[in-house]
Amino acid sequence: MTKDFDPISEISIHPEEFGEAQPITVGWGKKETQFHGTAGKQAALANPQPIESALEWDDRKTRISWRGDGQYFAVSTVSSNDERRRIRVWSRDCALQATSEDVSRLEQALSWKPSGSLIVSSQRKPNKHNIVFFESNGLQHGEFTLPFVTDEVKVQEVAWNVDSTVLAVWCEDKGMADEQAMKSYVLLYAVGNCHWYRKQCAYVGDTAADRIAAVAWDSELELVLHVVCRDGRLMSSRYTWQTTSSKGLSPEDLASVAVIDGSRVLLTPFRTMVVPPPMCAFSVSLPAFVQEVVFAPPPLTNNFMVILADQRIALYEYGAESDAKDSGVSVQAAGGNGFKVKSPVPKCRGIYSVSGVEFSHAVSHFLWISPDTLICVSQRGRRDRLHTLTVSDAGVSQTGSVELDGRVVASGIGQTTGSVALELHDGSLLRYGVQTGAVSAWTDARGLVVALPRPCAHLEICAFDGEEVVLGLSERFRLYANGVEVANNCTSLALHADFLLLTTHAHACRCISLRSRLQELPNSLNSQVNDDSLRRMERGSRIVTVVTDDSRLVLQMPRGNVEAIHPRALVLSAVRRHLDRLEFLTALLIMRKHRINMNLIYDHAPPAFLANVGDFVRQIDNVNYINLFLSDLREEDVTETMYVDQSGRHSNKTSQARGSGKTGKVNLICDAVRSALESCDSDKFFLCILATHVKKENSELDLALTRIKELKDSPTPGRVTADDALKFLLYLVDVNELFNVALGTYDFELVMIVAEKSQKDPKEYLPFLNNLRKMERNFQKFSIDKYLKRYTSAVTHLVKCGEKCFNECLEFVSDHGLYRTALRLYSHGSKQYMEVSRIYAEHLEAERTYEEAAMMFCRCHDYCRALTCFEKCVGWRQVFCMATKLEYDQEKMIHLAERITHQLKERRQFCDAALVQLQYAQNTEEAIVLLIQGSQWAEALRLMHLYNHTDVAETHLKPALLEQHAQLLSALQRDGERFERHRARLRAVRDEKHRALYDLEENERRNATDADLFSDTSSASGASGTSDASSSRSSQYSRTSSRTSKNRRKAARKKYSLKEGSQFEDLALLEALTEIVTTLDNSRGSRPEGVGAGVQVFGFHRRFFVI
Repeated sequence: MTKDFDPISEISIHPEEFGEAQPITVGWGKKETQFHGTAGKQAALANPQPIESALEWDDRKTRISWRGDGQYFAVSTVSSNDERRRIRVWSRDCALQATSEDVSRLEQALSWKPSGSLIVSSQRKPNKHNIVFFESNGLQHGEFTLPFVTDEVKVQEVAWNVDSTVLAVWCEDKGMADEQAMKSYVLLYAVGNCHWYRKQCAYVGDTAADRIAAVAWDSELELVLHVVCRDGRLMSSRYTWQTTSSKGLSPEDLASVAVIDGSRVLLTPFRTMVVPPPMCAFSVSLPAFVQEVVFAPPPLTNNFMVILADQRIALYEYGAESDAKDSGVSVQAAGGNGFKVKSPVPKCRGIYSVSGVEFSHAVSHFLWISPDTLICVSQRGRRDRLHTLTVSDAGVSQTGSVELDGRVVASGIGQTTGSVALELHDGSLLRYGVQTGAVSAWTDARGLVVALPRPCAHLEICAFDGEEVVLGLSERFRLYANGVEVANNCTSLALHADFLLLTTHAHACRCISLRSRLQELPNSLNSQVNDDSLRRMERGSRIVTVVTDDSRLVLQMPRGNVEAIHPRALVLSAVRRHLDRLEFLTALLIMRKHRINMNLIYDHAPPAFLANVGDFVRQIDNVNYINLFLSDLREEDVTETMYVDQSGRHSNKTSQARGSGKTGKVNLICDAVRSALESCDSDKFFLCILATHVKKENSELDLALTRIKELKDSPTPGRVTADDALKFLLYLVDVNELFNVALGTYDFELVMIVAEKSQKDPKEYLPFLNNLRKMERNFQKFSIDKYLKRYTSAVTHLVKCGEKCFNECLEFVSDHGLYRTALRLYSHGSKQYMEVSRIYAEHLEAERTYEEAAMMFCRCHDYCRALTCFEKCVGWRQVFCMATKLEYDQEKMIHLAERITHQLKERRQFCDAALVQLQYAQNTEEAIVLLIQGSQWAEALRLMHLYNHTDVAETHLKPALLEQHAQLLSALQRDGERFERHRARLRAVRDEKHRALYDLEENERRNATDADLFSDTSSASGASGTSDASSSRSSQYSRTSSRTSKNRRKAARKKYSLKEGSQFEDLALLEALTEIVTTLDNSRGSRPEGVGAGVQVFGFHRRFFVI
């Protein structure tokens, strides 16, 4: 029918055909050849059981249930011909799609899962009562059994919640003579890993008026259940998903997780084992349905109590004395049945009745706040009441109660602070005084009242940098910290001793350090940096628990199975914690397991490691582990590169402990560890000692080989053999390098030991070694050093060979440039010293370093070639010294002076050229001309009058002075024009900027007047634009900082451009004006000498002076 109840189509609800989805037989095999599971082959031969009709108490009414998308609906009817109940699937056009297979004793309940995968009903079998599932094609697909004996209850209805996660089963007692004593039940089931858990059971009442008349889930809120009683009362219950786990922060906490399954509690201690559900480590069976499980506060966080539906509380402790059979605890996956139990087993201390408080389905939010104190909340109308319960051997009794101003939706207790928080339906937070029992508003460190913007189902209390914070996670994945939203995509959270762990819709786990400040929390959650605090995970994963004082984080996948991961932040935190306690072995095993760089053992606290290196060796006490640590060493500080400690706790590292200069970090560690190994047991740790020699920056392979040779010469029982030691050394070092090092010791026995363990062909190295054995000792060492390319050592041994090898020594020195080394080896003034000096000078001359070549020629008394080299480098003073030593006559000296003068004139060294002409060429007139060319007016006038060459004033001095005068006037005029042009432009630019600034201020005042006219959207848009501009500038600065110094200078020049209209034109103009004034001031120093010469030559002629 339509919405106006007009019929669209009519069809019989008892059609004979199967439907459009009828399966087709293609003839693949027969029943006899098919697999029948545990029934075996006899199932193929067994006669089919007859299908029984509907039960006598079936109301024979038709049930209809629509699929969530409204495209199909299911109809459960009792056929009139055979009295069997069948389920048929119809399309919305009333076309039959499929008919369920015949099922005996199928009951009336019917509900189609909103997600569309399954149709649920109930079936009564001879020995059990099942909830059965059908696929949309009519085939049966799974079942589970209700916790009642046969014919104890009847299933009235079944109903899925709106998100298909919870199935409600409404049952009523059956077959009781007194209808007044009949009870109604609502069982809530959830599936995980193909197992149906009975999560809750609601007892509505014992009287006829309290029996259920209708059950329905809310159409919008997925976990709100509405129950209507026969007396007209409506009861709405809101459920939330909670993971019940122990919250201890000490290593003794087992990280136990409890799962409710009807009258059983499935318990798994994740510190000792990871058990996939639906299996568990321990199964706790109880005499009634379980309503809630609560774990104890510190220090006995492993103890727990179970809230039963029959007004009793069961208390379980670890280490308590109890009969295992009566305690109800059975060992499942933790061991047993001949295997060792891998975890301590909880024992039942007792099951106590509760007195002083009405205990019903309306009591919830149990918190165990002290070893003998509980609190819980009972619903009384629109206001809840907080009860304080005391636990003793006699039972559980109420000691106080407080009426609250609303309904409690969540509660939490801080494991470190001990504070208890209650959240009301309006988001307000209350603090419960553990000592006083009073309730007050929750305030933060500044005294401000804290409230959550919306109700949160998950409440946690922690401390960020010492500041107590209430964390709330809403059902819409919004995370609040002290009432401020810090994330909008958080799916689950958990507290670790050092971190807050969050999972997000981005399929990642965030580890936020609790030592950070609360103000940094939003930035930490929204950071895009892929550092150690971020761990990718499977889509839809949720946190189950985190093992404190460890690195294990347990996640549950959407399909129900669990996985244990080790986020890098938790691993590093555990390693640092063990290193702080000097537990080196535990830290090393964790690092080895998780592939953490071993340098962290030292870099975490260098002074502590060096002070306790002996304890490090004694704790490890394993050659392989110590070698693993040594092989991983490098100069890099991993705490500043790979594993940065975000909390900043370990930044006080001294440079002395890190190693500096020649003694680097690796050398420092190797020496310290070697000393500890030798003092502990040098025989046991012989291989480790070899590793300390090899790992040093400059590998001490020769010392390692010497130790191996000593070991071979004097073997000791129980000590590692020389062959094993050499094999170990070959693992660390290339065999060719080790052969060369052995050869460099000049010990042929050691060379043969290494060669025998290598893959070298004896035909290759034996002739070579035999040839070396025949040589004289020094020449033998020279040949070895030459082969190993140790040329400095080679020339030392070659010099020791004496005069017979001197020519070869000269050739070797010349080939490898070892002139300085050879000069140090020969005595000064010897023939060999002179010859080495000569070839060194020739080498320097060929390299065009003429001054050094000339000095070396002087050292070997070759003054002629020294003069030539001095002349090439224009060292004119040394040239004339050499000429004097060579006893040049007057003609050669004048000729030499002319050549030197020409070179000095080309270099514009006119003063030196004039001095050469005056002293060595005796040409005073040329000397005066050279002084005039160099603008040395006063000295030129002095020599003119000294040697009576005043005629030079007319021929050279006056023209030179007039030319300089003209150049000076031209430069001054040009600078003056530039100065005036720049000054005028600067004035115009400043005036233009003043006008622009005035216009901007006027616009701001106008915008301030009209600010009320702007909408919130425009304000947000403006903020976004500012942010983008800031980001752009930041990116620009980042790019600029990465440039080279040359590019930065080029960019600075472009920045101050004189181009009209450029951004910094005024600054460029100021810089240009400053340059003009500075140049003019610097030119004043050269004017007085020129003015004095002009006065003497021209007199007081007006046009010569410039004012």
